[in-house]
Amino acid sequence: MTAAEYKRSICRHLLHAYMLKEEQIDIYLPRFLDSLQTYLEKLQQPLQTGNFRELRKVAHTLKGALLNLGLHELADIAYTMEKAAGTEDTTQNFQAMYRQLHNEISSFTGADPANPAADTASPNRHP
Repeated sequence: MTAAEYKRSICRHLLHAYMLKEEQIDIYLPRFLDSLQTYLEKLQQPLQTGNFRELRKVAHTLKGALLNLGLHELADIAYTMEKAAGTEDTTQNFQAMYRQLHNEISSFTGADPANPAADTASPNRHP
């Protein structure tokens, strides 16, 4: 999806699921998008340190934020990360999941798509 399509989808979801008025969406949407970026940043440390417990916790929070915005496909990725971290499944490529989330979320939040944390880690490194 393009950035404009993501934003339209989010706005439709907020309008219908929470009955927010367009003026309210205009006020809150930037805050919601900033929160997504914050959760992505918080994922970086447990990915680098291998802290499964913290990774599960942050992935869970990100999943909820994505669901609140109606972004079910992205929430599924965060859920997969959360579940795998909860079982300490070292066969999962957490870095690939993170990169996918980062690339998609950055595409519509307006954040810089550069991601030094993922670039410096081994592509197959697990938490």
